[in-house]
This record gives sequence, structure tokens and C-alpha cells, in this order.
Amino acid sequence: MTIINVDNKDYEIKNNYKNILEICLSFGIDIPYFCWHPILGSVGSCRQCIIKRYNNRDDTIGHLIISCMTKVKNYDFISTKDKESLNCRSKIIELIMINHPHDCPVCEEGGQCHLQDMTVMLKHNSRRYNFYKRTHKNQYLGPFINHEMNRCITCYRCIRFYKDYAGGKDLGVFGSSNNIYFGRLMNGKLENEFSGNLIEICPTGVFTDKQYSMHYARKWDLQYAPSICNGCSCGCNINIGERYGKIRKIENRYNSKINNYFLCDRGRFGYGYINSVNRNRIPYINNNPIKSIDLAIDYSADMLNTANRIIGIGSPRASIESNFALCTLVGKKNFSNGIEKNELECLQLILDVLYKGALPSSSIIDIQYHDIIIILGEDITQVSARIALSVRQAAKRCSFNIAKKYKISEWDINSVNNISNGYKNPIYIFTTNKTILDDIAYEKIICTKKEITKLGFAIASFIDHKSPKINFKSFNNKNKKILLKFLNNLRCSKRPLIISGCSLKYSLILKSAYNISRAFKFLEKKGSIILNSNESNSIGVTMLGGKSLNWAINKLITNKADAVIILENNIYRRMKSSSVYNALKNKKIILIDYQRNITFDNANVILPAATIAEGNGTLINYEGRAQRFFKVYEPSYYRTGDLTKESWRWLHALNIAKKNCKLEWIHLNDVIKVCSKYNPIFRNILKLSQFKIKLSRLPHRFSGRTALNANIQIHEKKSPKDIDSKFTFSTEGYNCSEIAFAWYPGWNSPQAWNKFQNEVGGNLYAGNPGIMLINNCNKKNELAYYNNNIKYEKNKIWQIIPIYHLIGSEEHSVSIKKPYIMISKHDINLLKLIPGSKIKAIINNLELNIIIKSTNNMRNGIIGLPCGIKGIPVESFGMCFNFIIKK
Repeated sequence: MTIINVDNKDYEIKNNYKNILEICLSFGIDIPYFCWHPILGSVGSCRQCIIKRYNNRDDTIGHLIISCMTKVKNYDFISTKDKESLNCRSKIIELIMINHPHDCPVCEEGGQCHLQDMTVMLKHNSRRYNFYKRTHKNQYLGPFINHEMNRCITCYRCIRFYKDYAGGKDLGVFGSSNNIYFGRLMNGKLENEFSGNLIEICPTGVFTDKQYSMHYARKWDLQYAPSICNGCSCGCNINIGERYGKIRKIENRYNSKINNYFLCDRGRFGYGYINSVNRNRIPYINNNPIKSIDLAIDYSADMLNTANRIIGIGSPRASIESNFALCTLVGKKNFSNGIEKNELECLQLILDVLYKGALPSSSIIDIQYHDIIIILGEDITQVSARIALSVRQAAKRCSFNIAKKYKISEWDINSVNNISNGYKNPIYIFTTNKTILDDIAYEKIICTKKEITKLGFAIASFIDHKSPKINFKSFNNKNKKILLKFLNNLRCSKRPLIISGCSLKYSLILKSAYNISRAFKFLEKKGSIILNSNESNSIGVTMLGGKSLNWAINKLITNKADAVIILENNIYRRMKSSSVYNALKNKKIILIDYQRNITFDNANVILPAATIAEGNGTLINYEGRAQRFFKVYEPSYYRTGDLTKESWRWLHALNIAKKNCKLEWIHLNDVIKVCSKYNPIFRNILKLSQFKIKLSRLPHRFSGRTALNANIQIHEKKSPKDIDSKFTFSTEGYNCSEIAFAWYPGWNSPQAWNKFQNEVGGNLYAGNPGIMLINNCNKKNELAYYNNNIKYEKNKIWQIIPIYHLIGSEEHSVSIKKPYIMISKHDINLLKLIPGSKIKAIINNLELNIIIKSTNNMRNGIIGLPCGIKGIPVESFGMCFNFIIKK
């Protein structure tokens, strides 16, 4: 144990591998800084964290040091408040501010700016520089980020994150000396999937949120609530801020096991659907608006009572509570989880592996500590980007291991990068198309989904002879060499990781991934496995049970059911449009959703559902971690006549009216209590809401509730109450593990997260939000190896694969992509086509007018179509078709 003396007070340090700045901040000692970041390490460029170190207790002179670049030693004597270091910091902040525009009143960062916090901490309040300031021209950086280069203080944080950490290639630093410019070579959208983090990384207002600027409010006037991103299955923690019933911004919420300090652009900017003017906020009966909840419920109940059989179609984007409420209403035998059968087969296999698998599932942050990774069939950057960011860090982890041999600390990032000489941990990628992670791949193989499966089974059989055999001679020479390389790298590894998922909807790939994980256990490797699902609650709704969407559609088409309740699910995106149309034709339809889709016009009853910003609920991520999202605002408080309710409340009301029984579910936990009887594993979700104190949604600097609706009426409404949580719609309350906003006295920027951690970059004081459900199950019967049952199609020329996009493929985000068809250059020449031209293509009797794109990173005989883009038939993905071109 190391003991240091800071400002005449002794502190005991358990982990002395951190620098002095980190240690002081962990003990609550405020030292100003700009360039340092707990994840990005130390470069010592701003000199703002200067303190004084003394040789011993009797030394009265001491010497100045840069605390972020200095390793702690036993019996260190340090002063953060002596006159010399204070004077030095004062001079440095004055130099830093020479060219700053001092435009805080009009800057979007005002009130949440780290530069403001540090200037206040350093008591810098006057300006002596009376000459011309250096100025720059700003750039267009896309629809999400504003650029104001004149505010830059040259801390280099942006470039260290974007280029060095996130792997971005289109943001650079130009110039020298006092004329440094951070930007692109030319105007254009930032291409990296994590560009939005520049907003929080930058300590000033150089990079600001363009969406936030369009409907701007100061941080202290926003009402916040902790929530969970529903863009993918990662379960990243977010804070949602609203004003006047509109979502203004989404911020990253720290969780040391999941997203840490960073959030992808889909999660940060994909909230437009919540603010959409096209949302239905009142019930509709036969396309006529209804302003009465009772009338809508009574009409729906009468309609259901006259039905012979009711099918309930759930959703992988709806909460556990809402899906269970639907299952309770229609009965388990009539409940479909709303997932297409091939994807559901994959999800059921994932659950089996989570319950009885050979290796544990890895958290997102734990990915970084694996020393060899193999990715089977997933473009994880476009499907679950936060996983991809951790894979990138795992590749770079090799440099830290090399530095450790030479006793170089991890925070000394420049020394680490210099001594590593670019070495990386091996990442193997077997996929159907190029991926953004190809730049860090040790080896990659572009092949079909069945060839990916074959490679996976082969690796397992080479490691363990008990695994199903694959003939090694059946591979070409290139693939043989790659497989042998992998086996050689595996011998030297300690923590291997396998990543696969549902994006190709081919369960054999997942089976081959599991076989590899079981083979790793045979080698006694401390490995992990990640089997990724596609949506925010795919695992949760699969745990509830229920049949596939195909089953539900078939029952409706064959008239074995004449009524259907559709819960937060656009089923036209999941199955063939003609099949869905025939299934819903002349049926009694109740739609509970917050988005308008094709079903909206055909439904008999439409009930407005709450989004994650307007309701409370539980989502379960890919690793079986249950997490709560909390209501940010009450819709009816801002919009008179708004009848938006959580879906489970609509469904329970329908159940009561249909059966003519008493109200049973008043609170959210009432649903979970009944659900836990249905499946005991859900009982632990109740622990997520055991708060004994009030929690605040509003910062204490909030300007005042009495002016919110002054433009509508003089008499202010009474503040609403949230009966499902301890969060108040006021400034009254505290912070716990569910932190609504990052704020601490003197720390208004996202750097305030350091004040909620037991040590900088560590766990939150009250623990991370969420609870693991699957880990509570005993793995009594471990899964055996899966058999290799690959069936090859014959007499089929073309196979269609999905191409995913971070923005556009997911249901909530607005597509900015036009429909296109991706074909290899070889096939384009064979078909005598011109890249960029528009053609008529007939795929399985469906005619498409579509643009051709050419690629070198796709197998011959493969056609790539963008997934989730309007105009692309969903039934085509994964199938083999005859492909006809009409020029």
C-alpha cells in the first residue's frame, strides 16, 4: 500500500499505477486540467494541472511537476495550493484564453463547459491582451455537429479520441505553433460512427450538438431522466433531456461495464421519432380521432369479445412489462413475440448458450481485455457499434502489454504508442462483406454465410477431436493458411473471444461459434463469447416465450384467428408485404404503437403508446442484463388532451374491460411480480427499483417551473407525480446509481462523472445500474457440441445478403440512404453493367428500379441489398434467387 501526503493530509492508495492527477481527483481533490481524459490518457500538452512536489517533509522549496505526467511514489509530499503552482496555473489559463472569443452567452456549451469550470476554479476573470485574436473559418461537418474553431484551446483531445481511439480517418490537425486547426481536408460529414462524442470530449464549444442548437435550452433548464438506448442490443446507458415536451438532447450516462464514457451516433442522435409531428397521441377508432380513453377501451373490449380467437403480436423493441401484459391478455397459446422464425431460432439458441454455454458472455468493456478475437458473420460496427469500439481497443491492447514489460504506465499514452511500434492483438473477421474493422483485422475472409459456418466448425474440430469433423482439404490454400495462423495465435493467447450474432439470421453460424467456445474451454482458456441480438429487447421477449411472427401470420391467413393485437411492431418490416396484407385483410386489428406505419391505416383501433422518454420499463440486453428506463416527462402535462400511455397500461385496461374484473396492476412492479411467477428469473428485476430516497429529475439551478406554460395560461399546472419510481418532477432529490444528470458543485460539464466514481474511471459509488439475470441460473447441464448440418443449395446462381447501416437500418432512425444493389466488379463486368447507373432488376418476380454499386469486397455470385431501407423487399435476404437484369 502506498501513502502520499497531499496538502498536509495523508492518503492511502491501493492502486499506485495511476498518475498523481487521477489519484487526487479520486480523493475529491480538485486540480484543473484540459488535455487529460480518464480513457485517452495523458499527454501533458495543456500544462494546466501543474502542482508542487517536495522531496520530503522538511523540504520547503520543492519543484513544479505536471501531475498528469507524473507517477506517484511512496511517501510523496504534494501541494496543490501553494502560491507558485497557483501563479503558474493562472498564467497558463491567461495564455490559453488569449484567442478565445469569450462568447459564452451565445455558445451552446454555456453552463456545461469544462473551460468555464476551470476558469472559475482558477479565478480567471480579467483580460489583459489587447491585440488582434487569431481567427479561423469553420467547416460543415454534417447534420449532427457544429464547428466553431475559434473556441479551440489546442488540448488535442478531439484528435486523440477520433483518430487514435475510435479509428476515424477524416479528422486531422493542421498547422503549427500558434496556428493549429482541427478539422477535415474539406467540408463534409464526419464519417466515424462515434463522431458525436466530440461534443462531450471537447472541453470547450468547438464541437457542439447541431440538433440541440435547433431547439436550444441551457442545461439547467432541461428535465432529465436516466434511460437505456433502444437502438440496438448493447443496452448503453443514456440521459435524456427535455424542455416543453420535446427531447432536446441525449447524453452519455456512465456505466463501467457497458458504454463507459462513449456512445454511438445512433444512440446519441436517433431520437427524432419521439419528437415527430406525425405521432399519434390520441386513440383512433376506424380512422376517427377519439378523445376519451373509456370509449376507446370499451369499443376495443367489445370487439375482442366478439372475436373467435385473438392473436397477440409482441415486439423486441417493447419493454418486458408490455410484452407480458399482451401475453396475459391473449394467453400464452396465442402469443407471438413478433420475431421472424429464422431470427427467433437464432435467439433461442443464444438463450441456450447464455443459460448452459461453456463460456460466459462478455460485457462490452470486458471485450477490451481479450487478446485474440474471431468475428463470425457480423458487421458489428453497423449493427452494435459500441461492441465494435471495444474490439478496436482489444486490438490496441497489445501495446499496453508491451509497455508493461518495460514498466511504462498505461496512462503515458505517447510512450505506450512509441514502444509498441504498431503491434496489435490478432482480430480475425469472417464475413460476407467488407467492414469498418477491416483496418485492424489481422486476417479477414470474405465468403458466404455457409462458408463462414464451415470455417467455424473447422476451427472447433481442429482444437478438439470430439467436435464434429470438417475435412481440412476442402478449403482453398489461402483459407488453410489463415486457419493455421489462427491456431498458432490461439496457442499463445490467454483470453480468446468469439463474436457472432443474428444479422444474417442463420443459426448454424451461431452453432459453429458455440462449438469454438466449447473448444476453447477444452484448451482451458479463460475465454468469452458474445452472441449478439438485433434489437433492444430481443433477448427479453425471447425469454418470455411465444411463437414466431410467421406462426401468427399463418394463423391469420388461414382464418384460424379473426382478431389481432399488434404491440409496437411494424410487421411489414419483418415479413413479405403481401403475406402481411393478406393476414390482416378483413381482420379485427388493434394497434398499440407510437409510430405511424402501414398498419395504421388498416387498424380498427389505434392506441397511442409511450416511448422510452414517456414511460417506465425494463429492457434486457444481449448478455442478459436487465436495466430500467425512466419517464423523462408526462406528455399530458405539456399537451392538453394527450392520451399517450405505456403499452402495458393500455393492455391491462383492455384485459379488465374484456373480463369485467378489478384493476390489479397500478405500478410497474405489479406487472413484474406477476411476471416473476410466470418465469422466476424475472424476480430479480424488482431489485432495480428499491430506492428509499427521492431522486431528482431537475438540476438545482433550474430557472423555475412557474414560467413553463405562461404563454398558454397564467395558472401553472400542478407538477405531475411518477407513481412507478422515486424520481420527482422537481429539483427535490438526490443521485444514486440511477443518475439523471452529471452535475457536481463546480463541475457542470460531463467531466462531473469523476465525482460519482469510487475512483476515476472505476465503478459508480452506488454501483452500476442494471442486474444480470442469466448469471443467477446454475449451469447444470452444459451444452454439447452442435452437429454440422450445412446444406448447400444447387442450381441457384445468386445469393442475397443484407448490408446494414448504423443510421437507416434500424427502425427508429431516418434513412438517408437511397436503395441500391451491391455487386462485385467481376459480376458487373460479366453482366455488362455500369456502376452508378440505374437498372431494373427482377428478384423472385419482384421488379426493382435501383442504383448499381460496385465492390471488390464481395464474393462473386453474391448480391448485397441495404437492410431496412424503404423499397427493399425483406423476404429476399438470405435467400438464393434467379436474378434478371432489364437494362
